[in-house]
Amino acid sequence: MPLPSLGFLRLTPPKPEDVGAPSSDTRDLIERVRDYHVKRERVFLGAETGNVQLINDNVGRLNIHRRNDRGYTPLHVAVDAGHLDAVEALLRAGARVDARTGFADGTELRMPSIYMAAKENHVDILAALLDAGADINRRTSDGRTAIMVAARRGHEECFDELIARDPD
Repeated sequence: MPLPSLGFLRLTPPKPEDVGAPSSDTRDLIERVRDYHVKRERVFLGAETGNVQLINDNVGRLNIHRRNDRGYTPLHVAVDAGHLDAVEALLRAGARVDARTGFADGTELRMPSIYMAAKENHVDILAALLDAGADINRRTSDGRTAIMVAARRGHEECFDELIARDPD
């Protein structure tokens, strides 16, 4: 039994000959979207591996702030991996130094990059983030600061760097 027609609602898929080939505008748009996604993945790969050339060749105003499936921006990935050169390249390209990881749905701890650097004992990255204007008192979603995590984990160099720069 055929499905009833509601006039405005087509219940059967169109035939291939009715659709035709995509227009050149559509093909151009598809190519631009594909290029964007490839470049975004290359920026994340550069951040993860410390490949500054890969970052510089592919970073753009849109993909520098994108998040991966863990809620990390490329800057968070580079900080977490301990790649100072990649961190500096991303900061020069305009990465938001105080952005927190995660998503706003509250399902996980959201950490600023300065907290991540102190947590992983990356004192050189911590200094670069502070030089770039990172807020020394920026808190995680549960209220912890970089100074707190450095003290708790016994990361003396990070703790000393943070204390030396803390205005309070």
